[in-house]
Amino acid sequence: MLLPQKLKNAQLKFILPVVVMSSMLLSACQNSMISDESTEQLTLVGQPWQLITLSGKPAILGESQRPLKIEFLTENNVFRGFAGCNNYSGGFTYTDNSIEFGPAMATRKFCADFSEQENKYLMAISNAKYFQIKNQKLTLTDKTDQVIAVYEPLKGLEYSQ
Repeated sequence: MLLPQKLKNAQLKFILPVVVMSSMLLSACQNSMISDESTEQLTLVGQPWQLITLSGKPAILGESQRPLKIEFLTENNVFRGFAGCNNYSGGFTYTDNSIEFGPAMATRKFCADFSEQENKYLMAISNAKYFQIKNQKLTLTDKTDQVIAVYEPLKGLEYSQ
């Protein structure tokens, strides 16, 4: 009778660490799945985006150190944002992964230091044909799949026109 008790204790000493390690691994997998799900919840419409690269180069902050940004609204399929000096807006259409921007209208403020990037930016997004949201980044590409602009979710800042 004593031998089976020793055997049970030995089994418990072996099984307990296995159970603990398995629980830790399952917990890590579950956290990874939650993280991936939150990434996939980002959508084109309703999420303000901050420009991080334009034509492969880091984006320069605009007037008053404000980031260039864009937001797509469901109401009337309107896009709007800040281009570095001026606010802009226009119409857009999209399906699955394609996008088409209508002409952008912008305020007419003159900012000598930001007008070159602003012009490049507005021209670039007008050439966008495709978009992809992956790893919490929005990427716009042209008809030849060249990356035009990369955005990340606008965080920590109140979106205001």
